Amino acid sequence: MNKKLFILILIFLTLTTALFFSQERVAKIFFVNLFNEKVDIRLGESDYPVFTMNGLDPFSSTYILNTDKIGKHKLYFKKSVENDYYYWSDDGETPNYCNIESGRSYCIFITTNGQINYFFLKDDLKSGAKVCFINGADSQLSKMQISKDWEKNIAAYTENINTNAITNFVTFLPGIYSLYWQFPNQKEINKYFYLTKDSGNSKLVYAFRDNNYYIFLAYSKARTDYAKLLIITPK
Repeated sequence: MNKKLFILILIFLTLTTALFFSQERVAKIFFVNLFNEKVDIRLGESDYPVFTMNGLDPFSSTYILNTDKIGKHKLYFKKSVENDYYYWSDDGETPNYCNIESGRSYCIFITTNGQINYFFLKDDLKSGAKVCFINGADSQLSKMQISKDWEKNIAAYTENINTNAITNFVTFLPGIYSLYWQFPNQKEINKYFYLTKDSGNSKLVYAFRDNNYYIFLAYSKARTDYAKLLIITPK
């Protein structure tokens, strides 16, 4: 084998291996707030936090944070109008620890009633656009989907998702799609909602990109149902 060619192959394999292991050593984490007030959150102690977010609006999410701070950490939270943090605990005394393992994805999740959950989300290594579905509505949803049309050309979907629930990441073919959701009473008469442009009635058509992360969120506010698309790709 030509010496120069051998060196080039060796360099390529070294860089590829380094990239693979650097990705494996990193965990992904993001924070979703479904509560009706702004919330502050901190994962880890104040002198060495894993993750800090102040003033996260209702029905919104942070971007994904890549972190190499692997291990078990306390989770602190408070309403943004409050001064003191509380630590996450089931009994008010014993803290719950959030475990972070390399190569995994996690979501800190505040429900519509202000309860905290911490989820591990499966995320395959396939190339494509990636979405997780969240139901923050007042009742179960029959279906949430990303597709060209309601009944065909479906790229990603989930069915029978309970309120205050989040799915694993779903990888799908990048492209131009719309977003639909349906409640059980709509399913009986083949009706559904679709995400619109701004406050108008025109259907939103969005270009989903390769290796970008998204949340499709359905939620209720003052007994009215809404939805939004959140882009959470790490910056």
